[in-house]
Amino acid sequence: MIDTLTVQVVGRTVQYRAEIAQFGEHLARGGKVISLTSAQQDAKAFFRANHSPIITAATYWVSLDDSGLAYQVDVNRKGQHVIRAAAPMPGEDNVKAVYVA
Repeated sequence: MIDTLTVQVVGRTVQYRAEIAQFGEHLARGGKVISLTSAQQDAKAFFRANHSPIITAATYWVSLDDSGLAYQVDVNRKGQHVIRAAAPMPGEDNVKAVYVA
């Protein structure tokens, strides 16, 4: 089982927690991979409608680069994001030892 995915980002190597099964379930339920900009806009709209201090972030699967990975990000009330995990996007030969962003 793959625990982490390695991504080379501008000359440095970053490892993200692999959430392949969770991403597959997301897609199976009809979920989509969206852009980070769309996720930030959706999160801001969500937080404008929901003022509960208990909810601190909204979670989305986004495409950030041409690496072939979908990234699970949390977006807070201010539109700032944190990458929590990654998973390979569906496609032929999309499982790699190192992804290049």
